[in-house]
Amino acid sequence: MGDKTAMSYFSNIDSIITLLNDLGSDVSQDDVVTYAINGLSDKYGCLAQIIAHKEPFPDLSIVRSMVSTEEMRIRNMCIHCHFEEFTRLGDFECFTEFAATELAVLEFTEFAELQVSPDSQFKASPD
Repeated sequence: MGDKTAMSYFSNIDSIITLLNDLGSDVSQDDVVTYAINGLSDKYGCLAQIIAHKEPFPDLSIVRSMVSTEEMRIRNMCIHCHFEEFTRLGDFECFTEFAATELAVLEFTEFAELQVSPDSQFKASPD
């Protein structure tokens, strides 16, 4: 997964699945989920263990949702930790600048990963 967002990571997996299916390979849903779990970065290690032992074994859409939710939780926790540090230092102006920068980066990243389809629904853009 590296530095990719969950949206970008799963978009790449979707592309790989499409390519393999187009080549006539029979890819099982369990294999795809196992591939997705094994590719997660270390910060999702606990979540990967939970997914791997979930009964029944989840499909890719469930895994995508769980990873996206965890990504948001981690991001919010990071901002909260920075807020506590800036509060301790009494530097609210610096935190405001930090939060605005984080929000701008997040919005740009998510915007760059989305494109509008002809039917006005959002879909992940190919890499």
